[in-house]
Amino acid sequence: MDNMHSVAPHSQDFFTFNMEPRFSTEARQALAADFLLVTPNNRMARTLVRAHDAAQRASGLAIWPTAQALPYAAFVERLWRQLATAMPLPRRLNARAGRRLWAEIIEQDAEAALYATVGATTLAQESWRLMHLWRDAADETPWRQWRREGGGVTHDTARFARWAARYHERLAGLPVIRQFVPESTVSALHLYVIELDNTVRRTRAEIFAAMRSAGIGVNVHYIPVHLQPWYRRLGFSRGDYPVAEAYYDRALTLPLHPNLSVEQQDQVIEALSLAIQT
Repeated sequence: MDNMHSVAPHSQDFFTFNMEPRFSTEARQALAADFLLVTPNNRMARTLVRAHDAAQRASGLAIWPTAQALPYAAFVERLWRQLATAMPLPRRLNARAGRRLWAEIIEQDAEAALYATVGATTLAQESWRLMHLWRDAADETPWRQWRREGGGVTHDTARFARWAARYHERLAGLPVIRQFVPESTVSALHLYVIELDNTVRRTRAEIFAAMRSAGIGVNVHYIPVHLQPWYRRLGFSRGDYPVAEAYYDRALTLPLHPNLSVEQQDQVIEALSLAIQT
């Protein structure tokens, strides 16, 4: 597809991929069929194009049509320009006007007095952008209903809850303290943090290093507030809040993201078990 004339708002010859940049069969077939792939970010678009090119070289081809993959923002920009040549369109907001509009929205909130307007405006803009970039294209739930309302649970929340429940079940035999969520509550659990039991002989740092060496993207959340650089400059130091420090020293965040598979989760649990017992 050399131009965008075949990609109009009502056509179906483009895909959106809300996944990690793995060259799936679906992506391979779409690129081979000259579809335009729309991705959440530029890095994923570049990765898909590189993977397509590598696949073509591996198949023995010396020349092939250029793969089409665009980040969402660039795709919308291209559609806008195409439509603007065919019909009158409302004037777009520039960055400054957009910030002002969000600032007005924040200022009208009932709890605006509790906010730092500039910071809240920046967060609102970024949240809106990420919501459009990463939402599941097959999920037609309006964005206003993505939060838990009237006892309902959104698709994304339920997905994270299922993965967390599986972690909770599979980690039962290991010397770790698992995250607790009351039965009457559903949490999005964007982080799944465990705490190493006092019976574990290895330090958190050693287990962290062992799992990173095994290719598992564990992390640590978060450094206690009083140990952050700003508060250290105010005179706070280690030993001021021993309970928070003890938790931090034994906390470990396990991978939890929208594209986590059962196989990957099993690999995480196996690596954790091995790291603890070594």
